[in-house]
Amino acid sequence: MVMVPTQWLAFRDTLIDQVEAGTVSESRIDEAVTRIIKLKQKLGLMNQNFDPARQFAEVVGSAPHREIARRAVRRSQVLLKNNNQVLPLRPNQRVLLVGNAADSVPLQAGGWSVTWQGTGTSNIDFPGATTIRDAFESVITNAGGSLEFSSTGSYSTTPDVAVVVLAEQPYAEGSGDRQHLDWGDSAPLSQVQSLRAMGVPIVTLFMSGRPLFVNPELNQSDAFIASWLPGTEAAGIADVIFSDTEGNTIYDMTGKLSFSWPGGAINPSNTDAAVGAVLFERGYGLSYTDEIDLPVLTEDPSNVQSGIIEGSGATGGGLSNPDAEPLWVFENGGFTSTYDLGTRAFDSAINYDICIDDNGDGCPSISWSYLSDELRGPVLEIVHEPAAAYAALFTESSSVIDLSDYASGHWVLELRHIEGPNDYRVKLDCVYPCESSHIDLSVQPGTAWQTVKVPMSAFTATGLDITKVNTGIVIWAKDHNGTRFRIDNVRFEAD
Repeated sequence: MVMVPTQWLAFRDTLIDQVEAGTVSESRIDEAVTRIIKLKQKLGLMNQNFDPARQFAEVVGSAPHREIARRAVRRSQVLLKNNNQVLPLRPNQRVLLVGNAADSVPLQAGGWSVTWQGTGTSNIDFPGATTIRDAFESVITNAGGSLEFSSTGSYSTTPDVAVVVLAEQPYAEGSGDRQHLDWGDSAPLSQVQSLRAMGVPIVTLFMSGRPLFVNPELNQSDAFIASWLPGTEAAGIADVIFSDTEGNTIYDMTGKLSFSWPGGAINPSNTDAAVGAVLFERGYGLSYTDEIDLPVLTEDPSNVQSGIIEGSGATGGGLSNPDAEPLWVFENGGFTSTYDLGTRAFDSAINYDICIDDNGDGCPSISWSYLSDELRGPVLEIVHEPAAAYAALFTESSSVIDLSDYASGHWVLELRHIEGPNDYRVKLDCVYPCESSHIDLSVQPGTAWQTVKVPMSAFTATGLDITKVNTGIVIWAKDHNGTRFRIDNVRFEAD
């Protein structure tokens, strides 16, 4: 099967060369081709009278097939945390369901679904599919309970329990590559912590295509489930997290991790290597009969110890100064006085010369302007010209800054993508050529404002000397081809 249809000729020539060189045997090719032919024969595709229009299309999405998919979802949920045996939930309660991901089939399906990357779709593109919201509504209503849905965590009636749904954005192949494993995108979960302080238990469903560092989210939850990508059959999730109205378990949790779950976001000794810290070993997964409570975990993304490593509280473990106030780089429409050398850019088209406070007039590849965003007010807009050379916007301080107070925290940016390729990189400098590696940002599709966090360990583990940092931001679009975006509220946070 040739997966490069636009380069089939080069593929053919390369394969012939490899056969002649003995790298690939003819028997291996025969094996692959035979499998394809056998499948085509089984499907009737080799029949000269085959008519696609007359095939039984109704089997696609049929009730028996959906039931198998629903069972697979039910059995694949992995219970990572269940303190005080919060789960299963009685459906005849007041349930608050939080997060846009709870009502999104595209986020349930991920990449390689309707489209290659899984982007550019909506619920309507998945006819007959069930969202988590749909599934909960059915179970809770039939049991006499009440469901309130909120994308942000607001509510009209204090719930008996809050269920927060977090989800990775869809991706496929290289578009999903990350330079660190830190999740760091849990605004809906943060919004319900006031409920938790009131004694309302918080249950988190985490939809992702892989294990990620979620210690902070585990700490903010009473129960936490790795829901993976349930596709169209979210009813399988409702099957297993709800009991009957008397509290009797209907389906127990049976899912186990097929990969170990990371206890850190980065390998600080070698960022090109896999994260060595393991929080949960392969095969881990609680059942409802397990009476195991997790303690507060370390939130240090540079953690290198495996096992249950305890932290010091919601601010995380291992911070140099958990009480440090945010250090602002950009706020209220401008760079702060700490970064007194102004708005700058370097441009490879002019031999990496620098443009300073001129809106990019001297840089042919990049420009910027201070303007009023209709949603935010004063912000900074940055534009890469079409087919532009590599160029980046930055600001710096005339004196170096010791950021040790933020060593285990995050560099935070609020960004709005406007147009062009949606792929961004950042770095920090410790008086160039001392610098970090180039860090890819995890940016969601669309043009809404979003908060992006990068662990400071991602910078320090790749060359940044945190005691003498002189830039507050160095940012550019990786493709630098007609990209326009806006930034606001850039800062360093200790937790």
